[in-house]
Amino acid sequence: MVFKDNGFKVTVVNRRDPNQIEDKISRVVGYSFVNTSKGLDDVPESDVIVDTSGYPSAFIPLLRKMKRNGVLLLFGTVGGEKAEITSDLITFFVEYNISVIGSVNASKLDFEQGMTFLSVWKSRYNGVLQDMITKVVKPEETQDAILEKEKGSIKTVIEWSK
Repeated sequence: MVFKDNGFKVTVVNRRDPNQIEDKISRVVGYSFVNTSKGLDDVPESDVIVDTSGYPSAFIPLLRKMKRNGVLLLFGTVGGEKAEITSDLITFFVEYNISVIGSVNASKLDFEQGMTFLSVWKSRYNGVLQDMITKVVKPEETQDAILEKEKGSIKTVIEWSK
């Protein structure tokens, strides 16, 4: 939603069709959702690819869809999966001037900016945020909520005491 709000054409890709909530969110926010298990023909050329999965098999096939001077932004981390970085891939990064950036958003400023985005999106995207929230917890319940997080859930939001 940050990219969409800043004028980017956004396409979300996954290796499956969107679920009911993802389909609603994509329609309300105004981005495309592409199932890459059906092929990459519907994936447009991109200036930025953001991976939140941490799985190389999720983003490496998409790299050929990057435009020159593009950015690959890696947020996700996971263990176990291995991928080979070939000289052809390095040549592609160099010749297309692709920047690869690893990022984490865990500072106080990031949190404050996130709260600002949420406030704007609450009014702009008519009920979509409520669909993205799977559980509301108090700050003292945070650790248990994270440890007990249901597999496949989208997000947990912390309810701040007033």
